[in-house]
Amino acid sequence: MAGSTAIDADRGTSAKAMGHRSFGGSRSPGSGFLAVGAIGSVDRLGRAGEASVIVRHLHWRPMPRRALLLVLFAIFAITACNTTPAAPPLTDPKEILVKSVTSLKDIKTVQIHGTFEGTVEAPGMGSFDLKSVSLDLSADLPAKKLRLMVDAPSLLGTNIDAIVLEDAAYVKMAGMLAGFLGLGSSGDYTKFPIGAEEGTVPEDATDPAKAIEELRKSLDKLPRAPEKLADEKCGDTDCYHIRIALDAADLKSLSPEAGSEVSNVSLDLLVRRNDLRPGRLSFSVDAAELGTVTANFEMRYDGGVDIKAPPDDQITEASPGL
Repeated sequence: MAGSTAIDADRGTSAKAMGHRSFGGSRSPGSGFLAVGAIGSVDRLGRAGEASVIVRHLHWRPMPRRALLLVLFAIFAITACNTTPAAPPLTDPKEILVKSVTSLKDIKTVQIHGTFEGTVEAPGMGSFDLKSVSLDLSADLPAKKLRLMVDAPSLLGTNIDAIVLEDAAYVKMAGMLAGFLGLGSSGDYTKFPIGAEEGTVPEDATDPAKAIEELRKSLDKLPRAPEKLADEKCGDTDCYHIRIALDAADLKSLSPEAGSEVSNVSLDLLVRRNDLRPGRLSFSVDAAELGTVTANFEMRYDGGVDIKAPPDDQITEASPGL
């Protein structure tokens, strides 16, 4: 213990000679070392019974808790200021429909996959189950290219592959319906030239503001306003759910002929909340003579599509009468 006392006495003198203030210390239990608190600027460690003294300057100080909290708050504030705030959710179903249509002007490509449900009654031909029918559409809008493929084995073995380019359309069709439409059954594509008059775009389509105004007017004329249901997922994206449902009386107020032939029509549109593009569309019609049919369409945007004319050896020119 005498050595420890000597070290304690010497600590104050040596610290004064170094021009630093000592902050006291304590002996680590059972270690034989004299340890000075970590916040001291001079730390002397001596072992009892030894004459030598080791002086160390501590350059690291633990950050006070208050200062640490201030730094974390500053980092959070800077990050928040540089993050684009999320747009407030939309609540008006008409506005969601209008913005969904408006969002389509910026798309480059679209891919649509369609499935069908229900049974169709054809006079003199019986009923056809639509569960096996599928539709796939790809479009490159800037290049004015489109491809439509329909596989409908339950509809008289019908299969359709249609390619539409800026100057021509190519159609290949298999099944009994091909003969009724005057299309060859050889497996070739029938080419239909597209002239300037066929490619004319309606004026409303080239004036977005006018087209949106017409859409608003059409929505306002509906006998039953669109309804916003609870949000749903379309794929892995959160979507608004908008429904338009019209019964026979509603349809009759719009068109007397439609009200007598169709008893119910419903349209469900899921609109992606992140970009307001349509994500899924379901359309159901209940007609007295034809039966009930439901069509479901899933949309994807700005993916890669490859649409081009068929090889020359698979093309037949359309007959003049077609």
